[in-house]
Amino acid sequence: VLPFGAMFIELFFIFSAIWENQYYYLFGFLFLVFIIIIISCSQISIVITYFQLCGEDYHWWWRSFIASGGSAFYVFVYSIFYFFTKLDITEAIPIMLYFGYTLLICFTFWTLTDMSAAAGVIIFRQVEQKPIEYLLLQTSYGEHHWTPPKGHLDNDESPLQAAERETKEEAGLDKNDLKYYDKFEEKITYDVNGKPKDVYYYLARLNNAQQKINLSDEHQNISWSNLHDACDLVKHENLQNILRKAEKFIKK
Repeated sequence: VLPFGAMFIELFFIFSAIWENQYYYLFGFLFLVFIIIIISCSQISIVITYFQLCGEDYHWWWRSFIASGGSAFYVFVYSIFYFFTKLDITEAIPIMLYFGYTLLICFTFWTLTDMSAAAGVIIFRQVEQKPIEYLLLQTSYGEHHWTPPKGHLDNDESPLQAAERETKEEAGLDKNDLKYYDKFEEKITYDVNGKPKDVYYYLARLNNAQQKINLSDEHQNISWSNLHDACDLVKHENLQNILRKAEKFIKK
């Protein structure tokens, strides 16, 4: 409700400009409202997460995800109120256009105020007298980039549960094949199509250094690489830093 309250007045003028051919010129104030919405959405997610963790409810990620974007529901409710109180539309096609565009606006607003998350595992092996080697998978789509096994969180999964599931799906390794290090957890945040994304990484050692990796259809190649070569393959500086932290943690 709070983010919607912050933008309620501006929303009226925006709807008037779109549907009643009114001029809109308060762009400076609109930018200020946008900043307030960003701050309020982030604070709401933090507070909701805090209260859920205080209640020992660790299934917080999707709820915080939905809560920050939940103002889109109030935007849609307001659009219904605006339709019946301000507009005089009776034809079927204009009504479909109004609610069709309104749903697009609400969906866009929801995606702008939420945050996606993913999780993966830095898997390493140690062979006699050889440097520590890290498992990297090359994608079969896009730019064919190299990455550790990782993927999006599903439903009420924790980041660790998602990381274990993705490792099984992408590399054919279940948690019994790996030894996880509980004290290692790293998070990086970056933008994907203008939307923030959190990625959690965990560290695990392959119990059998000679075990075969079974690739999914999403990947076309594997590489066991030392730290230097792995950093050259992954390209992204954030992931390179995590690999360096993993190396330091293993040797400690």
